[in-house]
Amino acid sequence: MKHAALTFIAMVILATMTALAVPAYAKDHVAKAKPGESLTVFIDISVLSRKKRGAEKMNESHKRHYEAGWQAIDVAPYTENGDLQGFFVTYVSRAD
Repeated sequence: MKHAALTFIAMVILATMTALAVPAYAKDHVAKAKPGESLTVFIDISVLSRKKRGAEKMNESHKRHYEAGWQAIDVAPYTENGDLQGFFVTYVSRAD
């Protein structure tokens, strides 16, 4: 019983750290788009935040990329065993 409780506590701590961590795509500056380029990024959705933070993370990514000259053209959800894990988003450089 003690082992199960410790395992549960460790899982809760890990899930919380994952939910609060800054996503990898937010750490890097988005490069300015060059004409004719496309880019696909993965937006990771943690177990604890998939209902509340998923759209917010995608909006943040779209805004940052748009400001750098990119426009989203495709969003594909990624699931494992029926659970949403994140989204693959493809951006293309804008002509403006």
